[in-house]
Amino acid sequence: MHQGDFHGGFVARQPILDKNENLYGYELLYRNGQVDFYNHFDGDNATIDVLVNSFITIGVDKVSEQKKCFINFTESLLLNGFPTYFPAEYVVVEILEDIEPTEEIIRSIKELKKLGYIIALDDFIYEDKYFELVKLADIIKVEFPKATFEQHKKFLLLSKEYEIKLLAEKVETRQEFDLAVKLGYHLFQGYFFSKPVLIKADDVPVYSHFHFDIIQEINKPDPDIGIVTSLVERDVALSYKLLKVINTASYEMKRKVTSIKQAIVLLGLTEVRKWVTVISLSGLTKDIPDQAIHLSLTRAKMGENLSDYLGIDSSELFMLGMFSIIDVLLHRPMEIAIEGLPFSLEVKEALLGEENVYTDILSLMKSLETCNWEQFTIYSEKLNINEETSLHCYSKAMERSNYIVEVTAS
Repeated sequence: MHQGDFHGGFVARQPILDKNENLYGYELLYRNGQVDFYNHFDGDNATIDVLVNSFITIGVDKVSEQKKCFINFTESLLLNGFPTYFPAEYVVVEILEDIEPTEEIIRSIKELKKLGYIIALDDFIYEDKYFELVKLADIIKVEFPKATFEQHKKFLLLSKEYEIKLLAEKVETRQEFDLAVKLGYHLFQGYFFSKPVLIKADDVPVYSHFHFDIIQEINKPDPDIGIVTSLVERDVALSYKLLKVINTASYEMKRKVTSIKQAIVLLGLTEVRKWVTVISLSGLTKDIPDQAIHLSLTRAKMGENLSDYLGIDSSELFMLGMFSIIDVLLHRPMEIAIEGLPFSLEVKEALLGEENVYTDILSLMKSLETCNWEQFTIYSEKLNINEETSLHCYSKAMERSNYIVEVTAS
């Protein structure tokens, strides 16, 4: 078992979408990679680490794809003007629920507003003492499932009166998302987009079956390069994107590749299998938010990154992550969506929710996505993998998935 030797903090991100399911921004959250995280949490240092890691170490373009970054600021950081060290075009200043609206706090927030920062009130419950804060707020974040009908009513009145956007947090189901939209919420944070919505079978894109013919052939124990080539060449868009992939600088080919067969031979079937899978799946997502494909790509790359540490074949873990939300992409129950696909028994069992080591790996990925640090620790221990190794693998996977999306989208 290899264990990483990685140090420092880690930035996790949770997507925030608008009512059309377009990406508005990310909330950036901190994790230091240590088991004693819960007992020695320092809010000031956590925020500082998030900002340093996001804007300096990693780069905000990679962390947030140049969208808004929602970041928690403590009282002391607000009073010291710390948000002003970072660009207002990216930073949304979240005012934590335990911050008292003192004269000093109100004054510091007014200064931030003058400088162009967006102000969000986090986990907000209205009381009269917060009235001055409300008047300064651009966004109110509401823990949607917990809010009562009367609280929703109050938030909507405040939203209309002061032109404040309402952000529904912890929206995990389509029903909650639809209700929040109907009530008048503007922004939505949660993983509702990764839950399947069933539609009629004849509404599934017909070209999806052709793409799966390619995936099936390329996943055979001894695939025929001639057959793979002819199948790929039948799809102009797929052919173009595969050639574009291999001609990027990351493969460092000495000469340009100009044919599909040449690309397949030079890349090797393992790499071709990954890229054809990615490009084919991207064609299924016209009615799916970009964050869904980002999610499956990040899981796929994280699985691949973890393979050496877990002693499991990298292509198995790549496919596990990639197809973990295929039910969402195809609008079908998982058991129907994966029927006839060439997966190992263990991968199929994990996708169907049965318990095995692959299920534990998926659970580890999900705990990172939702920043459920308690579950993250549990599954890291269960898989006997160092927490910092997992964090590093996830961070690299996010970076790589951004790159893949850029290549396949153009």
